[in-house]
Amino acid sequence: LFKLDHAVTRLRRLAESLTLAGGAPPRRSNNTMLLSHVIGHATSEIEQYSRVKLVSPVDGLIDGRAAPALVHAVAELLDNAANFSKPPTQVLVRVEKVESGVLIQIDDRGKLMPQDTLIQLNGLLSEPSRHRAGDYLRDGRMGIWVVAEYARVLGFSVRLQANFYGGNQAEVRVP
Repeated sequence: LFKLDHAVTRLRRLAESLTLAGGAPPRRSNNTMLLSHVIGHATSEIEQYSRVKLVSPVDGLIDGRAAPALVHAVAELLDNAANFSKPPTQVLVRVEKVESGVLIQIDDRGKLMPQDTLIQLNGLLSEPSRHRAGDYLRDGRMGIWVVAEYARVLGFSVRLQANFYGGNQAEVRVP
């Protein structure tokens, strides 16, 4: 039952991604959500949830209008990190308060993305309107496009970069 429930959760996330690609607004709620719950819900939405480790929990409240979309975006980033890391390694999540809001860092232990790929994906993340969704949907990179769209709609920023482990890091800054 647990595996079935998890599969349904992943299918819901995929359906929401496809709906977003069609221009529908993201899921919304009126209830604020603890940031730790946002991270927990995002972790529960990926297949390899047991590999995710929250290193530095920091709490705060996320507006209910943004919380479901932030859950979805963080789940996409966690899923990428887990899928591109070596199987026994952990995906580390750090959360800290910064002057401009909250910073969520997701570190994988995978192979570092080539510099031109990092530049292209960071371009998408900073200006999704300059990119065509179909290009990312066709080649299996729908998740990163979804993250870019949520960032655009909700006003948070995402950046990909190399980390100290020789892998990749996604930084999400939530105002």
